[in-house]
Amino acid sequence: MKRLKDILDQYTDKQILDRLLKIYPDQKKNMGGYKKVVAELRRLKPVWSDYTLCVSKWSVSGTLDDEDTSFAMEFTDWAEWLTMKIKTTYSYLNALCFCLWEMTFMGFKQRKIKRKINRLRKMAKEIDKSLEKKGVISIV
Repeated sequence: MKRLKDILDQYTDKQILDRLLKIYPDQKKNMGGYKKVVAELRRLKPVWSDYTLCVSKWSVSGTLDDEDTSFAMEFTDWAEWLTMKIKTTYSYLNALCFCLWEMTFMGFKQRKIKRKINRLRKMAKEIDKSLEKKGVISIV
């Protein structure tokens, strides 16, 4: 299995963006964002991850070798995505495009994505505190 960075390095920006647009024609308005993401991925220093990405057109999830559990990956730092192995029945170019779509599901800038997850964590803590006051078991 190849890692995402190896696949990224195998193709030009044009090849990636052309295929992305072919797979997701409704994303034409976002191609500028995708272009910036691809450029950022090429600049990032990869951060090691033990996850394997199980990739299909409709689902991208992370698994660990010793677990059957699948994890949502859209809030994962992009530098970690780069070192994840890719398991797919699709071409690597298509799998890369499916990953790009998943990576940017919450936004085209990591700062924006991190702000969203921080807001979600804060909301979960507030809900948890409210439930504790009512004697309900913690959700966080």
